[in-house]
Amino acid sequence: MATGLGAAFASRPFPVSVGRAGSLLSLFFAEGSVRNFADAKAADHERYARFFHHMLDHGVALPPSGYELWTLGTEHGPDEVGAVLEAAGSFEG
Repeated sequence: MATGLGAAFASRPFPVSVGRAGSLLSLFFAEGSVRNFADAKAADHERYARFFHHMLDHGVALPPSGYELWTLGTEHGPDEVGAVLEAAGSFEG
């Protein structure tokens, strides 16, 4: 999922940082890696809010705050991951 999200946003004109640890990941609209609270605070949270609603409109429920982790589980198979990546890839900003 993390690699796919990075690829989905690679050609976008805005920065995206995807962090991952095991089955947890987070997405910030920020330059470079987000490694601490100051980095997280500096991210574009208004863009995340637009992304959150875009994803809801495409049937994907994400954490409503950019500060929260995404948690993947055993129910997230190829079809679910594909749906998330397709929806994310259509986000224009």
